[in-house]
Amino acid sequence: MNIKKTWIGLLLVLGLRFGQYYYQLPERVGGEVVTIRGVLGSEPAQANGRQTLSLDGLYVSVRTPPEFHYGDEVMVEGKLLCYDTFRCIRGRIERARVSLVAQDQGGLLGRWGYLARMKFQDVYFGSLKREEANLLSGVLVGSIGLDRTFKEKLANVGLTHVVAASGMNLTLFVGFLIGFFKYFHWSRPLSAVFSIGAVVLYAIIAGFAPAIVRAGLMVGGVLIGLSLGRKGGGWWGLVMAGYLMLWVDPRLIVDFSFLLSFASMMGQIVLSTWKIHLPNVFKWLAENILQSVMAIVFTLPIIIIGFARFSLISMISNLLVLWTIEPLMILGGLAGIVGLVLPELAKLILIPAGVLLDYFLSVVKILGTGENFLLRVSGFNGLMAVGYYLILAGVYYYLMYYKTPKHTNKV
Repeated sequence: MNIKKTWIGLLLVLGLRFGQYYYQLPERVGGEVVTIRGVLGSEPAQANGRQTLSLDGLYVSVRTPPEFHYGDEVMVEGKLLCYDTFRCIRGRIERARVSLVAQDQGGLLGRWGYLARMKFQDVYFGSLKREEANLLSGVLVGSIGLDRTFKEKLANVGLTHVVAASGMNLTLFVGFLIGFFKYFHWSRPLSAVFSIGAVVLYAIIAGFAPAIVRAGLMVGGVLIGLSLGRKGGGWWGLVMAGYLMLWVDPRLIVDFSFLLSFASMMGQIVLSTWKIHLPNVFKWLAENILQSVMAIVFTLPIIIIGFARFSLISMISNLLVLWTIEPLMILGGLAGIVGLVLPELAKLILIPAGVLLDYFLSVVKILGTGENFLLRVSGFNGLMAVGYYLILAGVYYYLMYYKTPKHTNKV
């Protein structure tokens, strides 16, 4: 079958699915009082005496106590504020009143994941300073306990995405694993098996947070595509994983975490098409820096749209700290597992993590003072983002097929 006809057919089918889904969405009008009932699919973020719940594409901020948790079925009533004009598929509920309907409604697998994450956080807070433990938890599972002041500093230096539980950190981590296995000349299928195992473990640590699960599915699709050893296997795996997720939930087309994970994974695939010939003493550092650069380049428009701001020093701050993400995830995951049985050994494992976390915090504190380098962006939209990615696609195609650099075509 002609591959172009196949793609056209798939896009038409997906378009019909989008139309059917959005046609059935309930009409929502900004400013009206709404009542929504549902189950919390992720742990609410808590900071400064408030907690933020995510329910049916809407965010709800309420005071604590009482505290709500993953799997709680809640009833929310309040005034609707829309982020999107079309059927208000994204927004928040203001002056909300939240009541608990039932507990433990999230399913057995999700419950296990939630308990595992709580145990891991107990290990971190028992071994590290509070600020360090909050940051490590943020890197691994998102900014659940980060205070508002620190979040503002992260925004000032363009590092909010690092603790956004978007799956971007997972793609960086898997990029590191692929490079590690390639260095030791592991076969593609064997590398894929171990990498997918690491992804599953990370999903458990993250409590099966929806954003992490989606990123894991993308990474799994890419790894399976790569393991087949065929030209374009990585691209096929990523696109098909994204296609299937959009079919199941078309709202993901405007979901920040989904888009950030997808774009970050694209950057890692592009990077893996080139072989870097450097002395071994510099190779790891160079590849790590390039991973950071590609992540920044491919996620830039999504970050601008998602946060409506851009830090003029984001490239510097990202290059200074993104290289710490992989070792922090490895040390944090290992310490969490060991700490379930041997807490004292976990403390030893977290000593180097504490050094990296102190370094990360120092960079944020030094560069994040004030908003001198923060540019607020209000006119950047989805159409501009599409244009940006078309330019990147053109540059990539030109370098791959006209400049013929040293690369491998099997990605």
